[in-house]
Amino acid sequence: MLERVLARQSVADAASDLGLSPSATSRALQRLRDTLGDPLLVRAGNTLVPTERARELLGPVSTAVEAARLVFDTPKTFDPATASGSLAIALGPELQEAWLPAIARRLWELAPGVDLRLHDLLPHCVELARRDRLQLAVVPDLSGILPTAALPDLGDIVREPLYTRRFVGVGAPEAWTCRPDLASWCAAEHVIMASDGADRGFVDDLLDARGLSRRVACSVTTFGAVLAVVRRTRMLAAVPAEILPSMAPDLIAFEPPFAVPSMRIDLMWHHRHTTQPRHRALRRCIAETVRSLTTPGAPVGAP
Repeated sequence: MLERVLARQSVADAASDLGLSPSATSRALQRLRDTLGDPLLVRAGNTLVPTERARELLGPVSTAVEAARLVFDTPKTFDPATASGSLAIALGPELQEAWLPAIARRLWELAPGVDLRLHDLLPHCVELARRDRLQLAVVPDLSGILPTAALPDLGDIVREPLYTRRFVGVGAPEAWTCRPDLASWCAAEHVIMASDGADRGFVDDLLDARGLSRRVACSVTTFGAVLAVVRRTRMLAAVPAEILPSMAPDLIAFEPPFAVPSMRIDLMWHHRHTTQPRHRALRRCIAETVRSLTTPGAPVGAP
């Protein structure tokens, strides 16, 4: 109101601009005079003229009004065709190998000027998201596997379910001509993915619950390495089903001879980006691409 009154130097004109009655505008002007301790506008004949204090205020008040307008104006529409800058995404190494070409192609079809920056999926990704050094991450939901105390604080993180990960058994076709039963599975040598060099994984916990065990003959740090070992040996492994079409179509895939729980995979981002048009458009592109790559096909059966 102050900006309109000072700019128009007329209560009636200011009231018309603001959609208020002259009397309401006069009352508001009086409150401003009382607050600022200055008459602001004084009569000179038939017109109102600003006081020295009012002239000093006109510039800062106009700047403040423009700043408020920028805050409350409807956000500009995001145009992906002219977008620039980068998009930082965290993916596990197996998903980088399996999906990066498709993700990059779909992203650049939508926004050819946006640069893609890939991060390894590590525990500190949550902190990177808080510092806005990471805009998206494809992460497993570990709440059913790890104790609550071991999980990071995700109070300011948004998670959107993407797909459900199934684990399947794999073996070299030269070594396994039929689906192994439970006894054959336990008798075989196995290779596992363990980024910390561990000698057991979640499958061993499942076998323990049945009073069974297996030999973990090899542990490696990526699922890509798991598949390479399986391809050249008689070892078996349990791997995410979604990586096989692009990384190991030559291997035999089969349902494990015991129940293996599935795992939800989420798209994660910091909540500051939830309503941002640019982020919303780019994350929708990534989510749609991932879902197209993980649409369930024919069930995995015996070789």
